[in-house]
Amino acid sequence: MIELNLGIGDGDCEVVKFNSLTEMTDHIKTFYSMNRVWVATAECEQGEILITESIPLIIQAIHTNHFRLEDDDRGMFFLQEYESYESAYSIALCMKEGNMKCYDGWEELEVK
Repeated sequence: MIELNLGIGDGDCEVVKFNSLTEMTDHIKTFYSMNRVWVATAECEQGEILITESIPLIIQAIHTNHFRLEDDDRGMFFLQEYESYESAYSIALCMKEGNMKCYDGWEELEVK
C-alpha cells in the first residue's frame, strides 16, 4: 500500500491510499491542467526532492524508481503544489533541514 500525501490548496495534506504505483500515478495525472510548481519526495530528510512544473516528469520519475518506491512497500509519497518556485524551494529547504548538506559550509562539519 502506498500513501500519497497530497498538499493542494490551503490546509492540511490529504492522505490517499493506493494499491499500486500505477493507481497512484493515474490519480496524479488528473493534475495535468494545474499551472503550478510541484514538490515531490518520498522521504523529506534523506530522499530526493524533485521540484518541477511538469506532472509528466514526476510520473516518469516515479516509474523509473527515482524515489525508490515499491508496489509492495508501505511507502509514503509527498506531492505538494505551490504558486512559485520561491515558495517551493523554501519548503524543500525546510524538508532537508535534518540533512547535513542543507546549508553552505557542511564540508567543514564533516568528520574526516
